[in-house]
Amino acid sequence: MKPDAFMPFYGNDFFQALKGRKAFVKLAYLELIWFYWSHENCQGLEDDADFLRGVSGLSEDEWEIARPILFDNNKFFVQDAEGRWQQGRAQSEWEKAKASYDRAVKGGKNRWKHHIKNNLAHS
Repeated sequence: MKPDAFMPFYGNDFFQALKGRKAFVKLAYLELIWFYWSHENCQGLEDDADFLRGVSGLSEDEWEIARPILFDNNKFFVQDAEGRWQQGRAQSEWEKAKASYDRAVKGGKNRWKHHIKNNLAHS
């Protein structure tokens, strides 16, 4: 399975980190992480407020509340040296998923090489 097909979700950690926050902040964070994972392959979100608000699905008023919480440069999204927003845990999980996928692809190629080699030898 490709790494972007499945994103692990640690519900206890997610809800604990956002405890006491408005529901739209929680949903926006989930939308942003999901986009970060499935569209950006955890390579970072561009620092464009209109784009990020669009991804989050929030109104302008909701965005004014949620943005400083979610793009806090500490607990949630952190800006890297290139100015892109990163989410540490998702990035770490992406690396694990990508490594697992790469191993599976390599293993599959090796199985096919062995299969083809054996079939050619018996021809």
